[in-house]
Amino acid sequence: MSSRCKTAAVFAASAVAAAWLTCGAAFAGDSPANKAVLAEADTILGQMQASRYSHKTEVDAGKGIFNVDCSGLVRLILKRAAPASLAQIVPEKEYPQPRAVAFYNAFLGAPEQLPAVGWQRIKCIASCEPGDFIAWRKSVIPAKGTSGHVLIVREKPVREDDGSFRVKVLDSCSTPHAMDSRPKGTSGIGTGTMWFTVNEHGEPVGFRWSDEKKTPTRLKIGIGRAIR
Repeated sequence: MSSRCKTAAVFAASAVAAAWLTCGAAFAGDSPANKAVLAEADTILGQMQASRYSHKTEVDAGKGIFNVDCSGLVRLILKRAAPASLAQIVPEKEYPQPRAVAFYNAFLGAPEQLPAVGWQRIKCIASCEPGDFIAWRKSVIPAKGTSGHVLIVREKPVREDDGSFRVKVLDSCSTPHAMDSRPKGTSGIGTGTMWFTVNEHGEPVGFRWSDEKKTPTRLKIGIGRAIR
């Protein structure tokens, strides 16, 4: 690599690092809703005896059965932990309940600064706190099936040497993440590890579902923090 290219690479890396540090400082801390979200998630994990990824929500907490898709799990948690935030999620006209794309739309439309009603938009992955939500939408939204994905941040994101962020998440999915808690060959609710790539402003622009070495999937991604 020429000295000019090396210098350009150093400046680019410095710009990304500066954006990351600034972005992380802007949204430090969490909200009371975050703690309630994590507590409710722990309650479900403690009650759960069986879980399966299903677009039809079937929950019997007494028997420990939680058959839900990603948005079904998030709705269940918000209904108990932050109902006012759930009420701000507007479903598509054809659907009685919000899918992942509805959460993405709500996060992108929320204010970045407090005070906020229902949701606060978190622009940078470095600013995520445990109990925040990440959603993405497909490039083309299908009339039926999945419109994207929505999950809960389980632990504070960790910046990797390549500039991506490793994030432990909680979700309901059909295929496992890295370091996944779901038994092999099963689906449904569990925890796992993903990686998110960011742009020069620290905003997430892609993700690696289960392999940090694979080419990232690039989709529109939004981050939201429930406010109550």
